Amino acid sequence: WATFSGTGNCADAGDGAMPQSATTGAVDGIAFDAQGNLFLADNDFARIRKVHASDGVMRNFAGLGNVGLPNGLVAAGTEISGAQGIAVSPEGRVGYVEGPWTRKVREVNSDGILATRAGDGEISPSNSCAFPCSALAYSLLSPYATAWAPDGNLYVADNLSHRVRKVV
Repeated sequence: WATFSGTGNCADAGDGAMPQSATTGAVDGIAFDAQGNLFLADNDFARIRKVHASDGVMRNFAGLGNVGLPNGLVAAGTEISGAQGIAVSPEGRVGYVEGPWTRKVREVNSDGILATRAGDGEISPSNSCAFPCSALAYSLLSPYATAWAPDGNLYVADNLSHRVRKVV
């Protein structure tokens, strides 16, 4: 048993350092990509960090530590509103839940651009969106985790609705 990342202190520091000396907040999800890079979803400090397999160094991947919900910007240089339930597709796309209170699922594509993939941000248990409907028009009650299928489809665990959704 060994600590891979973190010092045990809750702080937003360590980019450009080895993961053992880096500090984070609550890491609410981890995922590897096909190249062996490890992604950490830090919900407390609204960041996704990447530990590069090539040199072992932790660097910021998405978020600046400030809360925001932009689309179409480079993820490493913009705000996100937290991160949990992270997953990486075979092609290198990173999907995650943008903090449970936003009720949105986001993606960083292979070019590093951030976009909302699912959720309208509203609370609506009845969901007036008739199927089939756009994933962006659908109200997620409590998105919790994401997973990429081998065929490239993104799935979302919507905890309080007791459902797993497929983003089409």
